[in-house]
Amino acid sequence: MAKGLLEKILPADRHGIAIDIACILLNLFLFPFFNSRIALLFDRSFADEDSAIRTLSLLMVLLVGFRLGGLYLKRFPLQARIDGKDDSHFPQYFLIFNIPIILLTSAFALICFQMFLVDLGIITKQELNSPLFFGTGLALLIAVICLELWLLYRLRKPLTNKEKLLAEREHPLFNPKTEFLADFGLFVYLMIWQVFYNQIVALVLFPEHPENYSMSEQIRFFSVSLFVFLIPSFFIFYISPRTVFMIENRKDRRMLITIPLAFLSSIVPHLVSRLF
Repeated sequence: MAKGLLEKILPADRHGIAIDIACILLNLFLFPFFNSRIALLFDRSFADEDSAIRTLSLLMVLLVGFRLGGLYLKRFPLQARIDGKDDSHFPQYFLIFNIPIILLTSAFALICFQMFLVDLGIITKQELNSPLFFGTGLALLIAVICLELWLLYRLRKPLTNKEKLLAEREHPLFNPKTEFLADFGLFVYLMIWQVFYNQIVALVLFPEHPENYSMSEQIRFFSVSLFVFLIPSFFIFYISPRTVFMIENRKDRRMLITIPLAFLSSIVPHLVSRLF
């Protein structure tokens, strides 16, 4: 009975709903404790402190690896499961929101690669500004961006006859463990960006010195921050990475509840801390 009730409440593909729930819990109980550390990391990076830049850039390299590996592996079990259903196409218009986060991640990953070359003594910091290395870095940046966009587009491509044959033979690419590995990489990518998004919320939700503003001015500041900064940032840092999990359940109305709750959960801790 309980199992039947869950099947009615939850969609057949529960990955997206589960991620929303995980995001809500992390926003409420864990991410607020990372804000000060992330702020310090950014401050040290903007101050050109090498260790902070390396840490931030290395984190972006790991993100790129999790993202690209997850996108590649996800297609095989995903397409084997949906088998060309008409209502299981990737929402292409969300590619617009993927571009900023792809640019940001790829740029930091490129910085890490360049600093790695400097540490090895292959090049000097002065040579990084030369036209040759600038052009090479730009080419690598464009290549990573194109690769991720291609992997995103490839997710909706049905399996070839050869791939269907591999699925029938229970090839490891179609194993549930493979999909779990892909989902884990995509989940880590999404959640780490949620930590950065929470930092944006902490920075722009309220004025820096609220005692200098009247209540009406603070409400006006909150409203502007909400619609100008936070909602677009939420689309970029949460909705765009989550589109991978909308392929199977993008028409599920339950997302109209879980996604707004994920957004609200990123704001509530900051409101509570300011009020109390």
